[in-house]
Amino acid sequence: MELQAANNCELEPVAYEFFTQAFVLYEEEIAAANDCELEPVAYEFFTQAFVLYEEEIAVTREPRVF
Repeated sequence: MELQAANNCELEPVAYEFFTQAFVLYEEEIAAANDCELEPVAYEFFTQAFVLYEEEIAVTREPRVF
């Protein structure tokens, strides 16, 4: 079990980095869609970005099992 706990701690910064990069990409997609006056597409990207954000919060608030 100790090995699993160590692996979880090591992966958390990597997971956060992936989340951050994904959120930045969504922001760029929102801006591009907005510049092209594609409001429904921009809205969909905006919605998906916040779904990703809410999922990340849910994962980080789950109790850790070691």
